[in-house]
Amino acid sequence: MEGKDSAYYNVLAVKAEMKDDPRVQKLYKILTSQDMKDFLQEKYKGLVIPAS
Repeated sequence: MEGKDSAYYNVLAVKAEMKDDPRVQKLYKILTSQDMKDFLQEKYKGLVIPAS
């Protein structure tokens, strides 16, 4: 397992003009939700670690 300071991670990247788009904001909210953290823990049993 890599440490929390690993250089390998996923990001949500969009063009600057899209940062306030409601679809992007909704996706960000979903990806950083407690439900997503719980899903990752249940599905991957610690192999995928949420950063936030």
